[in-house]
Amino acid sequence: MIRRITLSLTLIVSAVILFIIWLLGTESGLQWGYQQAQSRIPTSLSISGISGRIIGPLTIEEIRYDDHGQVLGDGGALHDTSLLLG
Repeated sequence: MIRRITLSLTLIVSAVILFIIWLLGTESGLQWGYQQAQSRIPTSLSISGISGRIIGPLTIEEIRYDDHGQVLGDGGALHDTSLLLG
């Protein structure tokens, strides 16, 4: 019984670790995370594109914030190669 519990916990922890590695270290993980975040981001904030990996390098294109007609953003791109581990 204890052996089954230990095996189950090991598999769950391994799956969580692999998910975190995939999310932070791959472009597909970044895109999936961005899609999840889009539904939670206010409509006044828009990003035209995102590429790279969360741990870097990461490029965010055309960040724009529109607050009832007052627009912030220059239409440029943010390139950060040192977000977490750079």
